[in-house]
Amino acid sequence: MDWWIPMSKEKRKFIQQWLFSHKNFLVYIVFILCLWLIFGFAFNALEWMLYLILLVLIFSGLFLASWCVKDFLQYKKIKKNPNWKELLQSEKVWTKSEQFLLETLEDYASQLAQTEFQQREAYKEQLDYYTMWIHQIKTSIASSQLLIQALPTLPEKSPLEQELIKITTYTDFVLHYVRMETFHQDLVLREHSLDSIIRQILKKFATFFIYKNLRLSYESIDQVIVTDAKWFSVILEQILLNSIKYTDKDGQISIYLDGSYLCIQDTGIGIAKSDQQRIFERGFSGFNGRMNYHSSGLGLYLSNEIAKNLGLELSVESVVGEGTTLKILLQQNKLDTRV
Repeated sequence: MDWWIPMSKEKRKFIQQWLFSHKNFLVYIVFILCLWLIFGFAFNALEWMLYLILLVLIFSGLFLASWCVKDFLQYKKIKKNPNWKELLQSEKVWTKSEQFLLETLEDYASQLAQTEFQQREAYKEQLDYYTMWIHQIKTSIASSQLLIQALPTLPEKSPLEQELIKITTYTDFVLHYVRMETFHQDLVLREHSLDSIIRQILKKFATFFIYKNLRLSYESIDQVIVTDAKWFSVILEQILLNSIKYTDKDGQISIYLDGSYLCIQDTGIGIAKSDQQRIFERGFSGFNGRMNYHSSGLGLYLSNEIAKNLGLELSVESVVGEGTTLKILLQQNKLDTRV
């Protein structure tokens, strides 16, 4: 039982408060025992009276201990009740022992509120720091982009452009990751052309397709969706980057609409069946990630979290050695628009 766990500070405080709230009863017992002791002296029956006093002390101690245990268990039960404050303020519970409970739990509530406030402040400071860091590093990225554009056409120019795009994408990824907790404060839902969003991303990653000689199969998609274009683009960028990363030269990437699904299909190395159920878990990189030491296991996790908040659903179909198709269910019946 909970009572027999080694004495904690909370338990000691409760016993002290409980004894204090029952001091009149304890004084009454002591008074009766003293009278019996006096009678024993007066009538020369001290030995018999001492036995009686000992029995009374034993049974009284057991009675008081069980009473205290019962009250303590009630205290723990009320403490676990989410409506403990309303419960304590009801006429049924208002005793001196419960007053101690109220004071203790109000102290806990105050400490919890203080902890939550400190956590919010720490998160705000962290977000401000990352935001400032990203804006500063983007200045350097923009300068690097101008320098690369000024370079003559050399074999090394394309890899430099690709690495710069990766740096830009991963830098934005950091900001999106830390902003997930305040996702709905940054949400702007409007109608967007799906074709327009896809083409912007394809234009951004065009140099990857050229460098790896990847074939692109894409026909204009005439569909309008209600979404946040910035967050939806994060999903597509992460998926497309993975397809490019794990598809060998001269491979093919196809983007098409299959019913309610937007599909991104590649002819890459594929995903092991044992990994397919876990690729959206945070930090899970699977066999492919272990082969590629630069994989963090966060890209698809972030994409899946964003998708859920946008009312979308991600799924994967893959065969090792043949390729992977990642699907985005565009039916937004569960769109979460909390603010």
